[in-house]
Amino acid sequence: MPVVRLYLVLFHEPPPVQNNTYRLFRVHWVGSPSYGAAVAFARQEVKYSFHPIKPNCQMKKTATPRLRIAIVDDHVLLREMLATLCNNWVHGEVVLKAADGVDYEEQVAKVGKIDLAIVDLRMPRRDGYATMEWIREYQPETRMMALSHALEDGTVYHAMQSGAHAVVEKGISHQEFIACLESMRTTGYYTTPLMMQQLTHVPDPNSPRALRKKLEETLCPREMEYLKEYIKEESPSRNKIAVKMKVKPSTAESYRSNISEKTGARTRLGMFMMAVRFGLVKV
Repeated sequence: MPVVRLYLVLFHEPPPVQNNTYRLFRVHWVGSPSYGAAVAFARQEVKYSFHPIKPNCQMKKTATPRLRIAIVDDHVLLREMLATLCNNWVHGEVVLKAADGVDYEEQVAKVGKIDLAIVDLRMPRRDGYATMEWIREYQPETRMMALSHALEDGTVYHAMQSGAHAVVEKGISHQEFIACLESMRTTGYYTTPLMMQQLTHVPDPNSPRALRKKLEETLCPREMEYLKEYIKEESPSRNKIAVKMKVKPSTAESYRSNISEKTGARTRLGMFMMAVRFGLVKV
């Protein structure tokens, strides 16, 4: 009958013998290797020098900081819904919520660095295009996601020209929105087939966006401010507009005269129709 001799080193935790001394047992297996009884007895003590691993010792993992996110949208309900989605996302936290670009600029001076700005394209005072252009100039490290009700012809192109790293519709699913956030976090961009098409897009010079930009380049900021007040539904008088703009009535009248001269619109109705065509107002 074969005899199998095995030499085993038994490790104990904590070590039963000082100086990391362990007992060496010689095992005689009596019988065939497949069955039988084993009798073990201590033969000698040996010194085994090593550095034991501490129990529950694990490598420390450095937590990845969450992205600091800003939501810029004039619709309060949508702004809060987006903030909830972003705060529930494991990699982000909303640190700023603004109603438009001017509000964003005022708040960000106090809040500090923004990693990702989610910006609605259509807002009062300063729209999404102008807001992203401001962010691109003064916060070049901030990534931008543009939101639009509908990705019409030229919308994606002009958003990308303004600095957007992603352009998505407001009607996308929760899963797609999170996928967009993940892509922005890992790559800095979120590309779609429509965005890829816009890389070779030739903008329509007569599109509302192109005409509006042309109008903004034609009129000075104060003239643009006067025009927006002048075409309001309540049809304010020139004197009321002058008071609101904190200028003399004669100065307000010069604004109206300059607008008429530069655009060819002579009446209030004509200026209103021009504003609709150029995308300054919604109807």
